[in-house]
Amino acid sequence: MPEEHSPMIAASLNERQLKIIMAVSRGWSNHRIGELFDLKASTIKSQLASIGHMTGAYTRVELVDYMCRIKLIELPSLEEPANAQLTARQTQVLRAVATGMSHRDIANKLFLTEHTVRSHTRRLYKRLGISGRVQAVVMAHALGLLD
Repeated sequence: MPEEHSPMIAASLNERQLKIIMAVSRGWSNHRIGELFDLKASTIKSQLASIGHMTGAYTRVELVDYMCRIKLIELPSLEEPANAQLTARQTQVLRAVATGMSHRDIANKLFLTEHTVRSHTRRLYKRLGISGRVQAVVMAHALGLLD
């Protein structure tokens, strides 16, 4: 996803699409976002597909990563360094999760079992106060792990 096109993409997004992206970055489902805008979940899915077509980011993780990179998503401010709370292995797992790798792929890359990767993932989500992969992308950007 070329960053030199980011101003053009940002300008071509309408207000509703920007709000949808923000809701996605909070880990909200299409159904919940649809309730916010009084739309069907399928309409939200279509909006996300349209945004994906413009950006080349077709999954929620890719979309949020892209929007963080072009600074369209406000990153959380961290009063105390949250990464200091993570072990080195949890930091490795967070980086891998935030790039969209599956538990199996992470396990193979880090020479762990899938069960161990899931355990690390649960613990780091709890420590960081996040609930899923999409929020992991935002947090990894906030911690400077994906720059």
